[in-house]
Amino acid sequence: MISIAPLKTWVVDILEERENDPNKSVFKMPFVVMSSGAKIYKADAKMEYKNQIKEKIQEILLGKQTAEYNGCIISNQIDTKFTYQTSETVVGIDFDGKPIKIVGESGRLISTPIIESIDVSSENSGILRQADVNIRCFSLKQFEMFELFFCKAQMDILLEWGDGSQYDILKQGNILYPKNNYTKFVNEFRELCKPTTEQFSKYLEKCKNSKGTYDRMAGKLTNYQYSIEGDGTYNIRLQISQGNEYNLALPPRIENQYTSIATPTDAKDKNNEFVNWKATIKKLLKLNSDFIDKLQEKEWKNDFFNWKKVNEDKGDEVTSNRKYLSLRFILKILMNNLIADGGNTNDIIFKIPNDKNQKGSFDFFDVGGAKDEIIPISIHKNMIAPTEDVLFPIETAAKITFDKNGNLVWNSTETEDNRINGLSILVNKDVNYLLNSDGFFQLTKIKLVPKGVNESIGNALNIFIDLGKIADCWERAISRVDFLAQILDIINQNSIGMLKLRYGTFRQDQDATVIDTRLSLAFDKEATTGRKEYRFKPGTLKSNVREFSYNFELANFIAGATLYNANAFLANIKDAKEKGKTTVDDILTELKPNQAIWKSIDYSSFANADGFFAVNQIQYVQLDEVLKQVEVKPKKEDKEDNAKLSQSNQKVIKKFKVGKLNYKTFVVNDNDWLYNHMYATKGGKGNEDKFVSIPTPIDITVKIDGISGISFGELIKVDGVPEILNKVGHFYITDIKHNVDSQNGWTTTLNASFRWNSKN
Repeated sequence: MISIAPLKTWVVDILEERENDPNKSVFKMPFVVMSSGAKIYKADAKMEYKNQIKEKIQEILLGKQTAEYNGCIISNQIDTKFTYQTSETVVGIDFDGKPIKIVGESGRLISTPIIESIDVSSENSGILRQADVNIRCFSLKQFEMFELFFCKAQMDILLEWGDGSQYDILKQGNILYPKNNYTKFVNEFRELCKPTTEQFSKYLEKCKNSKGTYDRMAGKLTNYQYSIEGDGTYNIRLQISQGNEYNLALPPRIENQYTSIATPTDAKDKNNEFVNWKATIKKLLKLNSDFIDKLQEKEWKNDFFNWKKVNEDKGDEVTSNRKYLSLRFILKILMNNLIADGGNTNDIIFKIPNDKNQKGSFDFFDVGGAKDEIIPISIHKNMIAPTEDVLFPIETAAKITFDKNGNLVWNSTETEDNRINGLSILVNKDVNYLLNSDGFFQLTKIKLVPKGVNESIGNALNIFIDLGKIADCWERAISRVDFLAQILDIINQNSIGMLKLRYGTFRQDQDATVIDTRLSLAFDKEATTGRKEYRFKPGTLKSNVREFSYNFELANFIAGATLYNANAFLANIKDAKEKGKTTVDDILTELKPNQAIWKSIDYSSFANADGFFAVNQIQYVQLDEVLKQVEVKPKKEDKEDNAKLSQSNQKVIKKFKVGKLNYKTFVVNDNDWLYNHMYATKGGKGNEDKFVSIPTPIDITVKIDGISGISFGELIKVDGVPEILNKVGHFYITDIKHNVDSQNGWTTTLNASFRWNSKN
C-alpha cells in the first residue's frame, strides 16, 4: 500500500477520547478466543484404516454421519466450572455447546488450556499477517486432544481478541463470529479466506462498530512447537498465517530466446493479420488458447503496434522492427489469463476501477462525465521515450532535430502528432477522482489538477511496451504480481522520473490495481473526507502512548549516499572541465543545486523548525583536492565527423514507420538531454511544482492501548521528534503489531517511517 491519507476520523475520535480520560484503560479486560472448525470422530477398533475409516471420513464430511465434536472453542475463562475442573478433563467447547472431555482422565483439578499471550505482526506491508500464540495445557491427554483441533498442518483457525469490558457493544453489534452454529461458522470462515474488497470493508465495519475494541485474523497453522515444563505442563507455541494478497496464478517457465519473434507457421488463417498476431502471443507466452482466440479484432487490434513491419525489408533499415503491446492489453488479458487450457478465467480478475456500479469498487475515475477506462498518471505534455523498450504515444510529442554540429535541438512550440492507432497518453478532458468518503458509498468528487506548467494528466493504459521485454518478464516472473512489477519498472525507468507506477491501492478498502504514486500525492492531500490528522503526544499527562522510540539508521544510508555522490560528482566535474571551468567556485556554479554532490555540502533542506540549517565547510574545501585528480583529455578532431553524423543521428533518434510514407519519432536515446531540456526543474520547462515524497532512514515506534481499524500507509504525526519533521512531512505506518498477555493486556505497536514531502 502507498502513503495514502490521515487516519480514519472515527479512529482519531477514539484516540482523542482516550487522551481525555486516560484512567479509562484501568478498566479494560482483554480477551482472546481461538476457534477451530475441525470435526472429531472416534474410529471403531475393528475398522481397517485404508477402507472403513476412509469411508467414514467421507460420510462425516458429507454430513451423513455425526461427528463426536463439531469444532473447538478455547478462550480466557472466568467460569470456575471450566477453570477448576473437578471431574473429567475438558479441552474446550464445541459449536453445539458440548464440553470436549478427555476419555480416561478424571478427578484431576486442572484448568482448561490457557491462552497465555498472542503476538500478531505483519510482513511486506500487510501481504502476510502472522500470529504467534502461546498456550498452556495441563496434562498429556489434554494436549493430545488439543493437538487434534489446532496442531495439524494447514488447519484453519480463527483468532479473535479485544476488550471484554465492551462486551455489550460486541454482542449488540454482532461483532464476534457465531459460536453456537457450526455450519454458519464454517461458511463465514470460508468467506474470510477470500481476500476481497468486500471482506475488507466488512472487517473495517466491525472495527468501527466495536469502537476499535475488537480485532481478528483467520489463517492456517504454519508451524507449532511445544516443551514440557518442570511442573508437568505443556507450553505450546502456534504460528498462524493469514495471506492478504490475491493468489495469482504463476506464469510458466519459458526456454525461448527472444532475439527474433516470428509469426507461427501453424496459424489458423495466414491471411488474417490479427489471427496471426494472436497465434504469436499464444506460442510465445504459452497462454490459454480459448481465452486468446475469443479476442475480437474490432476491440483489440489498436492495442498492437508495429506488427506489420517486415524485418527483411533492406530498404527500411532506419526504422524500428520491434513489436509492441499496450499496457491495457497486459492488464486486462495477460493478468487475467490462466495458463492451463480449460481453466476458469474467472479465478483471476485484475480490475481497473472505473465503474461506481462495479461490485467491490469504492472509488473510480470519471473522465469528461463518462466512465472511460483510465489509470491516471502525471505526464509531461511533450513526453518522449529514451529507449525502444517503451513508447509514449501523444499528439503533442516533442519535435526533436539536430543542428549542423549534430547536437539535439528542441523547440517547445514545435510538436509532432505521435498517437498510435488513435491512442494517446494525453487526456484532454477533466479527470475526477470519485472517492467513497466513509465506506458507505457517499461519493466525493475531487478534480485531478496537474501541478507543473508542462504537466498534464495522462492515461497509463495507452503506454506501449516492447513484446520482447514482455516475454522476458513473463519468463523470469515467479507470480503474476511479480510479472506486473517488472513491467511497471520498465515503464518507470523510461519515464525519466515523471512516473512511479506500482501495484497497489489509493486506500486499503478497494481493489488493488496500477497507480501512479507521484500523481496520488497531488490529490491525496485533498482527499481527506472521512479522514482526520492525528498527532501522538508521548510524555504528556494526557498521552495515550505507552512507549515511544526514535531511530535514525544512518549506516546503509550514508554508505550508499557517499558512493553515489562521489561517482556523480566526478562525472559532473569532468563535464564542467570540458566546458572550461577550472576552479571550485566555477564548477560549483556550473553544477546545478539539485545535483547529488551539492547535497553533501548543503543541508538547508534539513533546517530546524526555527529556520537554522547547516553547510559542510570542510567538504567544500576538500573539493579542491578532488578537482586536481580529475584529468580531462583534449578531444581529438575527427576528419570523418561529418560523414559519421548521419549514422550517429539514426542511433540517437529512432523512427517508426506508420503507413507507407509516414515516419514518426518515438525514441530519443539520450536520457540526460531529455531530462535537462524537457524535464528540468529550472527555466520553466519542467515540473518545478511537482510534489514528491522521499523516504528517509528515520523510523519511530509507538505503543498504545489496543485498537483496531488502523491501516498500513496511513499518516500520523508525533511529538518528541524535531518539529521540522512534522512540518515538512509525515510518518507513514509500515507495520502494525498486536500483543495480548496477562501483564500488559492488549497493546498495539505502530512502526512508522518518515517521508519527506518536497518539490523536485
